Amino acid sequence: MDQNKKSTSSEEKLPKQLASALPYVTEGWIPIDLNALARLSDSIGEKKSSERQSFLKELREEPSLFLLCLRELQAKVKRDDGIFDPIQALYQVEREELQAILELPKDKVSQHSLKHGRKEQYQALQSALISGTVAESISPHMGINPELGYSCAILRQLGVTLVAWNYPNIYKRALANAGSGESLDSAIQSFLGFSPSMLAIAVTQEWGLPAVMRSSIGDRGFADDLEGSEAREIAVTARTIKQICKVGEALARASHPEYYTESEQDWQLAKEAITNAIGPNGIELVVSKVSESCEKYMAEIPELKAMSNNIESALQSLLAPITSANEGTLANPYKDKLHKSIKRHFDNFYQEFSINHDVERGLDTLMNKILPACGFRSGCIFLLEPERLRLAPRLAVGKVKLAEYPKIKVGKHTETHPLSKAFRSGAPILEYHSEIFGQTASFIVGSLGESQKMGVLFIEVDDKKVSKECVNPMLNYKAIRHAMNDLFSAY
Repeated sequence: MDQNKKSTSSEEKLPKQLASALPYVTEGWIPIDLNALARLSDSIGEKKSSERQSFLKELREEPSLFLLCLRELQAKVKRDDGIFDPIQALYQVEREELQAILELPKDKVSQHSLKHGRKEQYQALQSALISGTVAESISPHMGINPELGYSCAILRQLGVTLVAWNYPNIYKRALANAGSGESLDSAIQSFLGFSPSMLAIAVTQEWGLPAVMRSSIGDRGFADDLEGSEAREIAVTARTIKQICKVGEALARASHPEYYTESEQDWQLAKEAITNAIGPNGIELVVSKVSESCEKYMAEIPELKAMSNNIESALQSLLAPITSANEGTLANPYKDKLHKSIKRHFDNFYQEFSINHDVERGLDTLMNKILPACGFRSGCIFLLEPERLRLAPRLAVGKVKLAEYPKIKVGKHTETHPLSKAFRSGAPILEYHSEIFGQTASFIVGSLGESQKMGVLFIEVDDKKVSKECVNPMLNYKAIRHAMNDLFSAY
């Protein structure tokens, strides 16, 4: 049975208050940043092009504009099975279709203006931005496409953002109740008769979203259409996405302690989850990304600029040094989380290394035995040439020969290349079906070296193996990289 089959969705089945609110919020919608609109309209690019990829990256920095594109595209771009896949649609729609959306008259976009917004309404937009930024940052580390993680995070914020802009007085009162300990969702439902999540489901129910997206925003309408393994697969993926989104939502609340009395608990939750997902330096990296996104977001609006400064201060005051409990040892923190068939390879690797201390042999085991077992088809170690500020290929495994890998600059103005970005940021980067070394591939790349960066480990993912139960690309990659750093530390 079709796992994405749409459930019956007539307004007659909606609660009375929600049914009457639906046309009102659909017409009112959410205001967009006209400066961003003008900037992005010149950079759309043709479908599937590198320019389109850059455009979509910028689009994800503008949640209200991202949602507008989804709202307009859902009626025009559906698959043969009637499903609207936002990620696929944004990549494959013709340039003219996107251009038409960005050129819509103001009254067709929203009935509201950013220039005349309230502090609480800006807070709702900024919370959506933070949630999306965090989800996009940690999704690859939990085996989820970052664009899928981001899309679900923003869709989960759709309801509360619509309430903030279309029922501003009620939203302000609900925020005040949230500051007294009641959840924002409960406060809004007590005033309006429906929750933000119910509103988001109602707005998107005719869009035909994929089942995993519907599940992630709380829509259970498709559950009866699922059977056996497909139901379990969607449930597992959606559960992971929900966990990711909740981390971003917790960090968004922690960023606004003026509204939420339990911001300290939210911070602890987010910090622990991000550290577990990315590693010891994960929280610093994510906070830095959040601060950067907020700083750029509609900076021409004084209230938002001030709010961004307050967010950075709040996060920096909460930020505490996190040190690895395994620092200085050969205990691999990722090993025990691996599938048992892969963990066995690492157990043997560490056992052999503790006896022979042979770095060269250990490296050969990692690259030629463990790497393929982890679902990777090829890889290359690039080492830094400090005098020339470039990464040079030094050891390759798989079908691609060493001579086929180029040298990559890592200077100040070369952050656009994935290897350069990974080397400078420290956090591994996972890309699905992206251009790299003259081909389209799914890959992971991250820096090598503990106290001092010495290069990067580039690995190409075997897409056919990713769907297997034992293959979690990012977790497996981190285990390999940690083992490699152990070897280099002992060298």
